[in-house]
Amino acid sequence: ESDSELCCFEGFGCCLGPVDAFLPEKGSTTDIFSAFPKKLVSFGFSPQAFAIYNDLVRPTIRRLDTVTLTAISTVLAFYTTISIAGYFTYGSEITDNLLGSYPLTTEVTIARVGISFVLCVSYPLLMIPCTESMTHFVGTITSLTTGKNITDLKTR
Repeated sequence: ESDSELCCFEGFGCCLGPVDAFLPEKGSTTDIFSAFPKKLVSFGFSPQAFAIYNDLVRPTIRRLDTVTLTAISTVLAFYTTISIAGYFTYGSEITDNLLGSYPLTTEVTIARVGISFVLCVSYPLLMIPCTESMTHFVGTITSLTTGKNITDLKTR
């Protein structure tokens, strides 16, 4: 096959590599599972668990489990779809940064700027439940030692 038959965008030179992850001589099933730690870390759910529980109308462990399972399943489906699409587009030539595989066009540059913006804005927001939990923790310790409840807005 010529390079023009493998290129995803004519004239841009981003060519497909062979899709060989499932061939016994090229890869193994353990290679597939080596991506799971990255997926688990990318969810970043832990700091959000307290906020989700507090926002439930009638918070119970069962309801938290349902919300968690739904959210993680949705994100897993999204990540898996994007991963498979990138792999079947570029084969073994795929890079860690999927957008780095695409040609330098206006659309891809807009996507890169958009992702940078989302990362800059979302990570600080993920820490809000951590600060609220820390405030509650310090307030509980203070109320136990001084008898004053500093986390209740009415008694400040």
